[in-house]
Amino acid sequence: MKIHFECFECGAKKTKERIEKSTKDENLKVKCAKEFLKLMGQEFKENVCPAYIGTLQVKMVKRMTKCKDPFKKDKFISRKKLEKFAKKIENYIKGIKEEKKRFMWERKD
Repeated sequence: MKIHFECFECGAKKTKERIEKSTKDENLKVKCAKEFLKLMGQEFKENVCPAYIGTLQVKMVKRMTKCKDPFKKDKFISRKKLEKFAKKIENYIKGIKEEKKRFMWERKD
């Protein structure tokens, strides 16, 4: 896949989100944004894959903010919601009286 004009806007949005989740320091946020713009100025070329620029962006934000996983809290919350939902489904399946219907729902471990 080659880069398109829209890739600039998407890259900026993703970078902003990653920076905001990585640090509360406003000065560091500005430094990261400037570094992203510099990166885009150097790497935003017709023959470049957007994923390559995305990888550079992730590495740059990690390096500057020292935050290895800015989405850790989001993943934790999602996992808890999924566990709660899975428990509801499990209880629903256990409540099915007709064996054939229950068989169709049961998971195989």
